[in-house]
Amino acid sequence: MSPANTENPAWITVPSADSLPEKVATEIDPIVQKIGFVPNVARLLAITPDHFVGWWRYFDELMRGPSGLSKTQREMIAVVVSAEARCPYCVAAHAAALRLRTKDAALVDRLAANYRHVELARQDRVMLDFAVKLTQTPEACDEDDSVRLLEAGFTDADILHIVEVTAIFNYNVRLATATGLFPNAGYHQLGRAAITEG
Repeated sequence: MSPANTENPAWITVPSADSLPEKVATEIDPIVQKIGFVPNVARLLAITPDHFVGWWRYFDELMRGPSGLSKTQREMIAVVVSAEARCPYCVAAHAAALRLRTKDAALVDRLAANYRHVELARQDRVMLDFAVKLTQTPEACDEDDSVRLLEAGFTDADILHIVEVTAIFNYNVRLATATGLFPNAGYHQLGRAAITEG
């Protein structure tokens, strides 16, 4: 067992990466095979395996299932909402995912620092502004927000999907920050080109 598998990544005790309940290990294995480690969030939610499975299947469908939103747009929402909520785990994990998708580490770093200073396509700007509004001041959302999203080219189904992705990241942020969950070290290097000295 490596130290990474035994170190507790939260303020509450979670299973080691080597002792996940079978149903959790089965669900998360495709991601483990892709990135090379068990995400700490899987270890956290493995405390209640049935909750993990329900959450993971819905989350996976939102992020990777069919949609009018591109997978890149979904990860952009993930990064920006996580950054606005100052969640170290979610920022690290989804910045890594977005770097892998875009192959543009500098862009992702800027989005994670302050998306407002990043040059974006109009549709992405409207989408992210709405996701941040829903995160910070949900009571201020009104019909005009839907009108702006429709005018930017989103369909009604797309708007609901933006809301769902934003909502699940507000949920994820609270799971991570309330338990002190910290990111796997491996996330910080995923999607970054190696620096060589010449």
